Amino acid sequence: RAAYFRKKLVNQSATCGGGYIEELPYRRPPDELAAAVVGRVARIVSALQAEPDTDVSGLRAEIDDAIFDLFEIRTSRDEIRRFYETVGRVEGGQAASE
Repeated sequence: RAAYFRKKLVNQSATCGGGYIEELPYRRPPDELAAAVVGRVARIVSALQAEPDTDVSGLRAEIDDAIFDLFEIRTSRDEIRRFYETVGRVEGGQAASE
């Protein structure tokens, strides 16, 4: 009986209905934007594989800016940067502990 309730609890709490997923703010990026982001991610991965201490904050910032532009929330980007600076992240989007 305990196994039944445990399974029921997990199934109810670990899933969400289709309506919830439909409400997520998804925008399919144009092909050129998707390719640009994928290219930057590949450059980040290559750089970090070659030298784990490589500063990739510039590439990360470019990806962030592209996503903010995609969702038309560029003004939020500055607010988020200010927030990160107040909680100990350094300028450029790199976490102080990274």
